[in-house]
Amino acid sequence: MVSFLYSIEIALTRNSFEARNDFLFVGAINSDDSPNADSIIWFGEQILPLVQESLGEEVKLMVAGLICHGFRTRIKHNSVQFLGKVDDLTPLYNQARLFVAPTRFAAGLPHKVCEAAAYGLPIVATSLVGLQLGWDNERELLLADDPQSFADACLRLYTDRSLWYLLRDNVIKRASEDFSPEEFSQQLKRIVE
Repeated sequence: MVSFLYSIEIALTRNSFEARNDFLFVGAINSDDSPNADSIIWFGEQILPLVQESLGEEVKLMVAGLICHGFRTRIKHNSVQFLGKVDDLTPLYNQARLFVAPTRFAAGLPHKVCEAAAYGLPIVATSLVGLQLGWDNERELLLADDPQSFADACLRLYTDRSLWYLLRDNVIKRASEDFSPEEFSQQLKRIVE
């Protein structure tokens, strides 16, 4: 198990697989060359069109978080919706069918992925995110690193009800083990001793 000094409360959202739609990304885009900016550009330009073509329908990517000036104009895809700063993310976590973390470069703990797990939203991410968390492909989340593989993983999770519930159950369990207040207290105690 990877050790974290981080705590999060599990706050499961209630909507069923069938009552959900669209993708969710949460994170501030502070500059055009930030990891989150790269993630949205890569997903919006190279992955989302593949998903929509295969589904035969317009699925949206909802992006919650502050956006630097001028970034919106860099995304030409109308299916990427910038929501700006959202004070209560619960309705978005309850509406979205899956969370995407197309992170190609970053350092540290991917808090947005931990939060999605705590809300019980299944996740498709890059192997970098899986490595940062110590979570496994096909167990806690789906991992992919090129546009077609990432799109295929999104399609699987978006359309396969059984897989969606399996990954939801597994990621909730893992998040409650890795980020429980009790585990946080134990880690602090080990540091202090």
